[in-house]
Amino acid sequence: MNCALCNDKLIKKFGPIEFNSRSIGKVLVPNLKFLECRECKDKILTPEESDKAINFIAEKENEAIYNLPVKDFISAKDAAKILGITKQAFSKHPKIKRGLIYFVKIGNRKYYNRKSVELFKDKNNGKFLLSRPDVTSIYTKKEILEHYMPKKFKVLKTPKTIFSHGTFISHAQKDVEPKFSGWMHLVSMKNKGVRNVYR
Repeated sequence: MNCALCNDKLIKKFGPIEFNSRSIGKVLVPNLKFLECRECKDKILTPEESDKAINFIAEKENEAIYNLPVKDFISAKDAAKILGITKQAFSKHPKIKRGLIYFVKIGNRKYYNRKSVELFKDKNNGKFLLSRPDVTSIYTKKEILEHYMPKKFKVLKTPKTIFSHGTFISHAQKDVEPKFSGWMHLVSMKNKGVRNVYR
């Protein structure tokens, strides 16, 4: 089988593929079976593998949405009021049903992110880039020790790791109190310091 773009040979492969998400940016989806062009590197996935990638990305997006502060979520009634429509019209809106406004489900009720609702009102799409528990900026070892690493965490040194298990740093600004949630693994980046790696 040949590539539809450049007519070169397609090779069977197994491994990760990087996708772009409007909500969380670049996502590396692991363990996918696909065909890759030897020349132009275009990739082809089966419907089953595509569904696998979509579900993986959706799971990561939901994790990021559920990490948003609880105080930033409002009821469907309040969200409808911001949009200037009835609650019934809000619940039946096709774009809202498609998830273009971030929401969390608690019991049988949905609560909507206020910023996402306001963005939807202005641009007809409430998606904005979220922080992720598996991606952070690169920090030097000194910066982490001085500004971010909680004292209660045990520091371990091995040939490959500077720190063992710690927690996700959600604020990069040094003048802002950092928030911690989830788990992270910090690895050596040669002379550049350390970075967070999802596990």
